[in-house]
Amino acid sequence: MIKLVDLRSLPDHQAVALTWQLLEERPIEASISHRQMPSWEKHKEYVLNHPYRVWNAIDAAGSGMVGTVLLTEHNEIGIAILREHQRRGYARAAVKMLMEEYRPAAEIAGRRSGYFLANVNPHNGASIALFLGLGGRLIQHTYEL
Repeated sequence: MIKLVDLRSLPDHQAVALTWQLLEERPIEASISHRQMPSWEKHKEYVLNHPYRVWNAIDAAGSGMVGTVLLTEHNEIGIAILREHQRRGYARAAVKMLMEEYRPAAEIAGRRSGYFLANVNPHNGASIALFLGLGGRLIQHTYEL
């Protein structure tokens, strides 16, 4: 159904364009960190810096690249699917593959948990359902001050 492709293995223009489109399409209820779009140059610099432990494009046979799935140094999982490809099971399959292929990085007391986490906006019902369906459980509410 899908395969995960290291974003660094894609041509730079393809990796930047895919992640830019995902940012442009992201509804406010899916965001936990972005208040506004970065400039194209800032975004390009960010993507080409490859800031995550793992950052994969999701290649769906017959549909091309449909999104990305990532894993941070803090064991946090992030998932984004292009709007036209949502609700087809790609997110669930990609997160499952990621968790099967990679183990959480070792716990560092007070700095990193030894298990996978997903930070989800409380208004993002689709992601909440996804992570609950994968066996996740709510462990905290985080407040911005």
